[in-house]
Amino acid sequence: MLDILDEAILTAWNSARTAGSALLAGFEAGRPQGSYAKPAEPQEFKSFAEKEILRLITDAFPEHGVLFSGGGREGDVEGAGHVWYVNSLDGAFNYTRNSPFFSISIGFLGRDRDGALNPLAGVVLAPALMEMFWATLGGGAHYCQQIPGIGLTEGPISVSDTGRAEGAVVKTWLGEATPDQGDISRQGRIQGEVMAFSKEASASLNLAYVAAGRAECFYSSNLRPVDAVPATLIVSEAGGRVSDYQGRPWPNGEGSGILATNGLLHGRFMGLLSGGPKAEGAQGGKVLAC
Repeated sequence: MLDILDEAILTAWNSARTAGSALLAGFEAGRPQGSYAKPAEPQEFKSFAEKEILRLITDAFPEHGVLFSGGGREGDVEGAGHVWYVNSLDGAFNYTRNSPFFSISIGFLGRDRDGALNPLAGVVLAPALMEMFWATLGGGAHYCQQIPGIGLTEGPISVSDTGRAEGAVVKTWLGEATPDQGDISRQGRIQGEVMAFSKEASASLNLAYVAAGRAECFYSSNLRPVDAVPATLIVSEAGGRVSDYQGRPWPNGEGSGILATNGLLHGRFMGLLSGGPKAEGAQGGKVLAC
């Protein structure tokens, strides 16, 4: 018999894959190629994906609460012993521009003795890239990818061992709003110190790339816990470190931004984000088909 964590990760896998199929049905359907004007968010496909995720979760765990990225909720989110965090389309801007860099993020959280929610399992699926990342608390981080002409590749993942900022790849998401002066200053400081810097709309996929060693750092001033907590577990289980800009645990209700790194460069990027000293070091530890 499966224990609750095994059943939860299986439910998350199945929910993500089902939602991914729904999103792919509309991926090329909504706009002409090459159109610059940003269309409305594809609510029809996102709503259907959300309903499918909710159906599968509540069928398996009717007593759990479910919190959605758009603010919707199901069940007793405030009092339930276990709560699911769901973002059925992380990277909607990319989705509407025919970019495959969008994802589905699903997290399973449980309450500790103080009543605080802590992530126990997390899944990030990039359906157009046919790639999935996942982790369970204490079980490590993993990925699988369906590669055309090659087949399924899968295995454990870990953060990179790059310890020099000049060799680092940094990703960020500044949100839909116009960046404030603080964000502009942070971007300038970091761009001048690293090998590559990019802004992408899917925070969950950016975090998964840090976990997989494809980037050394992700930061954002505009992320809600429901959007990022599932992927932060993947980073932590891959040996990375997640905090706010001051090195405190994230989320913490202070609204002070999220920083995820390979651990070796955490202190350095905290310094760059704060504008203070550039401290070196600071320590961070079978799906069938995508």
